[in-house]
Amino acid sequence: MTTPEPKTPVDRNTRVGRAVIALHQQLTDLEGRTDEWPGADVVAILSDWLEQFDFTALAPAVARIPPRPPGQACE
Repeated sequence: MTTPEPKTPVDRNTRVGRAVIALHQQLTDLEGRTDEWPGADVVAILSDWLEQFDFTALAPAVARIPPRPPGQACE
């Protein structure tokens, strides 16, 4: 059995954290109304959501990858 990686917490005190929470809420609301995630609606929500980010910035993106627990082999 594989142990799942821990989830990355969302920092509600940052603009990006609040944006992620808002996206989650929009998708949860959509699922509550339709009992599914209709593709066209999801694309519209994601398109609007992505508009708030600047992907032309010169700084490289950084991903935080938590270290593996001691003794756990790479997969």
